[in-house]
Amino acid sequence: MYLFWYLYFSIVGIALYYRSNIALVVVLLLGLFTVIFLSVSKKIKLKNLKNSVKCLLDDNSYNFTSFVKINKDSWELFNELPGFSSVAAKRVVWIRKHSGKYTSIEDFFEKNNIKEENQDVLRKILVVK
Repeated sequence: MYLFWYLYFSIVGIALYYRSNIALVVVLLLGLFTVIFLSVSKKIKLKNLKNSVKCLLDDNSYNFTSFVKINKDSWELFNELPGFSSVAAKRVVWIRKHSGKYTSIEDFFEKNNIKEENQDVLRKILVVK
């Protein structure tokens, strides 16, 4: 993602340097649409995860498809999981950043002090990638 923004602002700089108003407008609109698309897709993913977790808690045989990647996803997704508050979700990301990636789901449970009653549900939701 950082590479995208680096290239984006480089192209904006080039358009400004050459004083090309058409190129500048096109690049700015591309950036605007990208930000809107990323925001909407994140909200959709959060909504789908919330609905899937609710269905999984109601019916334990629910076929879960909205997985959370413990080594890549943001704290907002962890916040939607059972047993997580916003502070605990931010702590998950902080531990991952400062201690390195989680090696397994058991490692995740151990480092974050996840309660036994939540571990069975979280095993169906979390993946290590």
